[in-house]
Amino acid sequence: MAAMKVIQTLIAIAAIGVGSQAFGKAYPGLEVGFTFREMDVVVEDPGEEAKKIGLTREDIERTVKLKLLTRGFKVVPTGDDSPTGSYLYVVVNNIGEAVSISVRFEKLAAHFGIPNDRGTGSVFAPGQGTYSSLLIHIRNKKFILDFLEEHLDKFILDYLESNLRYEATLKDKKLRDIDRVIKRAADADLRFNAHHQWTKRYNALMKEK
Repeated sequence: MAAMKVIQTLIAIAAIGVGSQAFGKAYPGLEVGFTFREMDVVVEDPGEEAKKIGLTREDIERTVKLKLLTRGFKVVPTGDDSPTGSYLYVVVNNIGEAVSISVRFEKLAAHFGIPNDRGTGSVFAPGQGTYSSLLIHIRNKKFILDFLEEHLDKFILDYLESNLRYEATLKDKKLRDIDRVIKRAADADLRFNAHHQWTKRYNALMKEK
């Protein structure tokens, strides 16, 4: 019961600052299982035009990571593999007077036991909401980062809503839905570092009293 109150509080906090979007929408594609609080982040360089207004990849990474940390997530260290077999892909691209902002969740097919012949490729973007926009005649670094934060807020709400059920696994130690799929894939083939990380978390959970 206490665990559910914690996650409900996180959702309430995440709702601050997203305007009329007070609740998230659950998407099966955003489900990653009981390790959902660990988030890997990949940020592209915004390009030379962005640097002219003082916007760097470090600025974007800082904005994304601080947002996640304040929403109760653990950011996976750079170079490490996430036990979720997924990552948050963030692109802010400044070309001339236009700025495109995109926040997209991507998954590693092998982590979820998806064969190579299923057409997803090794990495794919599952079904999710739209967390992107195109800004015209914007040359203000703070405005761009504020807009990025709005998209992050919307994504976080949807992501938490999609993974709420897995909070219970931390208490009753029973695997549900996507975690069962991941375990089957890991048991069949442990070549992937993401599987190793997920198995490590699972074994630790099973040993808890």
